[in-house]
Amino acid sequence: MIEYLGEHTLIGRLGEVFVSTSFAAAFLAAISYLIAQRTKNEAYPRMGRAAFWLHSAALVATAVTLFVMLFNKYFEYDYVWKHANRDMPLRYIFSGFWEGQEGSFILWSFWNVVLGNILLLTARKFENLAMVVVSVFQMLLG
Repeated sequence: MIEYLGEHTLIGRLGEVFVSTSFAAAFLAAISYLIAQRTKNEAYPRMGRAAFWLHSAALVATAVTLFVMLFNKYFEYDYVWKHANRDMPLRYIFSGFWEGQEGSFILWSFWNVVLGNILLLTARKFENLAMVVVSVFQMLLG
C-alpha cells in the first residue's frame, strides 16, 4: 500500500473498524435474539441487548467518522471526493452525508438504531421477535 504525505489514513481505518464492529454486533444481536425466541433462556436477550448497544455505538461512530471526513474535506476518500468540494457552504456539506448510497445506508441504519433502542426500552413482551427483525435489517443495511 502506498501512502502519500498529508494523507489522513487513520480516520479511514477507524471507519473500517467501526463498520466491521457494527456488522458483527448486529449479527450477534440477531443470533442471540433468535436463540432467545426459540429457547426462552434469559441469558440470550441480555447478550442481544449488549450486542445491539455495541452495534448502536459503532454505527454512531461510523456516522461521526464520515462527518469528520466531509467537514475536513479529506478528498483522498472517494465518498468525500464525489460529494463535497472546497466551495460548498456548510449546510451542503452536511447534506452531502446522505447524498450518496453509502451515506444513505448509514443514515437509514442510524434511524433504524434509534427505533431499535426505543423497542429495547418499550417492547418487553415482544422484544425477542422485534429485535430479531431489527437486527437482521441492520445486518442487511451494513
